[in-house]
Amino acid sequence: MSVILNSSIKTEKDHSSINTFIIISLCALTLSVFSLLILIIYINYQNNRIVDIRDISKQYHESIHSIIKEMNLLNEFNGYKEIIENKKWVTDGEYNIYISSVDVYDKTVKALKKKIYEAGIGIKNQDCGETGEIPSFFLEVNGVKIAKINIGVKKEQNDNESEILRKNKEFYSVIRNFLLKKYVSSTEIMESLPEPISDGSDMWFHKKFSLFLSDNIDDNTFLTDLKKHISGNFNSWDIKTNKDERKNTIEYSIYIDNKKIITINIQKFLENFTNETTSTIKTSLVTQFPVNKYIEEYIGPIIYFNESKSIQKEKKAIELTKEKERDKFNDSGKKKPKVSIILDDGGFRNPDEDPALELTNKINISILPDTRYTKELSKKALEKGFEVMLHMPMQTKQGAKKGSFPCEVLINMSEKEIQQKTKDALEQISGVKGVNNHTGGVFTLTEEPLKSFMKVLKEKDLFFVDSVVIGGSKAYQVASDVGVSSLQRDIFLDHEYTKEKIKENLEKLKKIAVKKGKAVGIGHFRDLTIKVLQEELPKLEEQGFELVHISELFE
Repeated sequence: MSVILNSSIKTEKDHSSINTFIIISLCALTLSVFSLLILIIYINYQNNRIVDIRDISKQYHESIHSIIKEMNLLNEFNGYKEIIENKKWVTDGEYNIYISSVDVYDKTVKALKKKIYEAGIGIKNQDCGETGEIPSFFLEVNGVKIAKINIGVKKEQNDNESEILRKNKEFYSVIRNFLLKKYVSSTEIMESLPEPISDGSDMWFHKKFSLFLSDNIDDNTFLTDLKKHISGNFNSWDIKTNKDERKNTIEYSIYIDNKKIITINIQKFLENFTNETTSTIKTSLVTQFPVNKYIEEYIGPIIYFNESKSIQKEKKAIELTKEKERDKFNDSGKKKPKVSIILDDGGFRNPDEDPALELTNKINISILPDTRYTKELSKKALEKGFEVMLHMPMQTKQGAKKGSFPCEVLINMSEKEIQQKTKDALEQISGVKGVNNHTGGVFTLTEEPLKSFMKVLKEKDLFFVDSVVIGGSKAYQVASDVGVSSLQRDIFLDHEYTKEKIKENLEKLKKIAVKKGKAVGIGHFRDLTIKVLQEELPKLEEQGFELVHISELFE
């Protein structure tokens, strides 16, 4: 009996143990399933997360409005609407632009597209609008459509418009023939392309002529001849003059039907003069004068003739001011502080139209791989004497399995993969001298992948600049450990995209250069940045700084 009882108790204990095990297993399984569901929901959220860029796209719309206003184009704006495009929440808008005549259609559209492009906005052409009648194109930022522009010819034509345009073309010929026949040869006159002008209802062209004339030619005689020639060909006209005695220049603005059609800019010179830096004028003034500078500044002073004492005194005052500027940043007797500027994110703009390549070639151009103009830009920049760099894309998000660029390096890649991606990117850049990182908030914090990357730079004898996109970046230290010549950037110039902030950051960069002896600033291929650099970089030497390529900072 006791044996049976013991056996029964033992069986109950076994069943109890089994039940406990089953319950624990079921709890664990439930927890696992629950965790898996949470993970699936999170992944689904990340894949479908909508990025809100409405404010950013609104800023680009402000630029579009400004461009249309600047060009005086007759237009209708159909208002904003918020849409989701490529998982981005954007402010979209549609513009109808009316051009007053087919005669100026192509030139106006080309000028409009150029200004939009210079504002950093992409253009995607479309053969026709939804109606099949009005030609259209889309405006994009980072691959996302933010606007549509429809362009048509105004249906209600002003009766005088075609007559005004005809007079423009005829008038250019009349003035050109007048100048060539009586005053200059074909090699001594510079002529701009016609510039389309509009007041919102009428459209016409404005052209500029620039030439050198002897100081012996009387201004009143020239003006009398000009008036006589115009009056013999046209009825409703007017001429306004603007003379600068100090620069020895004079400007004639010619109006037809109250519209400024032509500007004639004249630089006067003495018939017989010698100068230490300017050779005597012989057959062609174009070859003897610094014509490129003249065109760039349009009618800026080329040289002062017979300088008066007051002018000499003014020039000395200017030199004294420049010396004070130099002393402000640099004590006499010391080496000039060195400043280097890198322009990042090159490759998205057509280099033949990019104003960045008109900057001094003492800056560095850093080019992204795998973009439309990567190879063209590197070749063009190299030809113009810029120091060319690779702007290497690096992982910036945790858990990323694919980069934004085909050549982007990720931390989950093997050493072989990282090195192959790096070599593929470098092969796209002609004459590459160094590298800096594009993004890399994750990659630059991870030592082993960085070592794999830096070994390629060491092998190819390239320098590295850590863009320092995140605090605690290890890129500079790893580069130094591997034996790669390396630096860290000191300041981003255009993180806050206003003219005042960019100038303020340039001043900070100078102060860093004075303190350390050298400084590295990073800007981007943005029009406002380029404009500020055009204004400020020429002043650096006068202020006692030396603008140099990055490679010169290692000397």
